[in-house]
Amino acid sequence: MNLDEFDKLNRLREDKGEPLFANPRNAAAGSVRQLDPSITASRRLFLAAYGVGVARGITFKASGISSIGSRSRVFPPLLPSRA
Repeated sequence: MNLDEFDKLNRLREDKGEPLFANPRNAAAGSVRQLDPSITASRRLFLAAYGVGVARGITFKASGISSIGSRSRVFPPLLPSRA
């Protein structure tokens, strides 16, 4: 959850008289643990992966920043500030 979405979510919660989230990490964790999937779906979450671990059956043509093109076909989008 980026900071703009976090601020927007907290403004909505404040308007409803609900407790505010302390930070985006807590807001995202709370979003994932919802019993109602429509609540989770309404929040703009993304996965920020900092490593791939073992990737069997996938060959990368290059390493580092030049592999972003290959990664985009296999992994979720990178954070805009990291691209």
